[in-house]
Amino acid sequence: MKSILTLIFILSSFSAFSEYTKFEDAKVFKFLTISGQPSKATIETVKKEKFDIVLNLRNPGEFNKYDEKTYTEKLGLTYSNIPFFDKDKKIQKVNITKITRFVEKNKDKKIFIHCSSGNRTAAWLLIHLNKDHKMPLKKAIGIAEDVGLNKEGLKKQVISYIKENN
Repeated sequence: MKSILTLIFILSSFSAFSEYTKFEDAKVFKFLTISGQPSKATIETVKKEKFDIVLNLRNPGEFNKYDEKTYTEKLGLTYSNIPFFDKDKKIQKVNITKITRFVEKNKDKKIFIHCSSGNRTAAWLLIHLNKDHKMPLKKAIGIAEDVGLNKEGLKKQVISYIKENN
């Protein structure tokens, strides 16, 4: 009996898990809305909420449940994919610079920026606030944590990147 109850609990946990982030769970920071992977319904809400751009920080091929670019553009939104990591899951200055330039170029627009869980997006924000806005590291970390940076390993990697690129 105990085994059956354990199995039921495990199976119900899987059904409660979603690989998508709901629009309501996204975090807002100025003109950016930071999120994990959006579902089609979330992208439809992004459109209804009058966003202009969906910016995906995942690596190409990392997500294949639906064609996000085609679906987003079909709704009349601009879609861009600029990976946070290189193919070896390392933070590279060139990637950070591309993301920053894209965001700065579009700062007069509403941007829905995402990765799979929101961690990479929040990690980019941490780097951006510290490097480009000269925000003290401790304050930038606090903001990044508030908007979704909750993976300690990634946080350490970002802090090392910041210190190495001063």
